[in-house]
Amino acid sequence: MVVLLVLMASGYNREVPWLHPAASTSATIIGDRDQVTYLFLENGTLLNDTFSALCPECPITVASSGSFAYSLTVTNPFNASMEVTHLSAAPPFTVLGTSPAPPQPIAAGLSQTFELSLRAPTAGGVYAIPFVLSVSVA
Repeated sequence: MVVLLVLMASGYNREVPWLHPAASTSATIIGDRDQVTYLFLENGTLLNDTFSALCPECPITVASSGSFAYSLTVTNPFNASMEVTHLSAAPPFTVLGTSPAPPQPIAAGLSQTFELSLRAPTAGGVYAIPFVLSVSVA
């Protein structure tokens, strides 16, 4: 203990690497946080919903600014058909590709899984991917 105090007080602590852990160079993905805007075509009503989900493969650790694959399942909770018209990720993430690509119809009560290729943030840390979806409901 005395040795550590002397090192810290004298300025030599910069030479001891375990006293200064390196900044994280990876991003850990724990799931997603989805912001969905539903447009009901029958009457023009807009409904905004936000929810979070943990992915079955999470946590995923990727290099900062690295690309990685992520699956997002969207379920139609309505008794009418709906169509995902827009799917993106808010910063600090970037969507590189989506399969299938919107617009994508989803029948009442069914689900569609989107396979996304994403770019991770430049800064290391723990993240939930902020997806932004626009959906039309017939």
